[in-house]
Amino acid sequence: MTSQQRLDSILGGARLRAFAPFGNERAAVCFSESPPDHMAHLIADLGFPPWGIVMTRSELVAGGGGAVAYLPDHVRDKFPSNLRHWVVPFGTNGRFEDWSHEREWRLPMPTKPGTNEYCSAITFKETTNLQAILVGDPVWRPTPVGSGVWIDASTGHPHPGPATAFCQEQTELPRLWREAREIWVWNPGTRKIDICLPSELS
Repeated sequence: MTSQQRLDSILGGARLRAFAPFGNERAAVCFSESPPDHMAHLIADLGFPPWGIVMTRSELVAGGGGAVAYLPDHVRDKFPSNLRHWVVPFGTNGRFEDWSHEREWRLPMPTKPGTNEYCSAITFKETTNLQAILVGDPVWRPTPVGSGVWIDASTGHPHPGPATAFCQEQTELPRLWREAREIWVWNPGTRKIDICLPSELS
């Protein structure tokens, strides 16, 4: 999937899929703590695609997330395996690897009730409003989703559901897009983020 397609999937499905970071067993959703100047550096200088969602640190902490520690390999190896998802190592075996520019935060997945299996995704609650959505194209919009409102195509009147071939469900932009606090549009000309309201981009 392209970055746009991933963002479209997140917004349409109202969930974030989690994966185990390199060298770890516990799945997590990963973020970058990026002030505006640092975000511009990641996008313009290091080639990070300008597509994603923005959450606050307090929201991540409340959900069990936090900042990772950047440590040498031999220090990381002293951590118990069930805590190593909190560490990103500096590579020291033959070549130096430094990922600290990512300023990574992680939200580890809990286990499923009654099992040792980790959950594979975060599903956003109906009350969740994203701090912002970052896009790299000012005319891009997410794919519309079903609204739960059905119309009889032959009469144009509301219909209780898909009982006939003439009944059509009305669509709308995903809730996470409509109810986000802000939409951040990357402007490559100025190397800055233009901040808009969702209502301005409906």
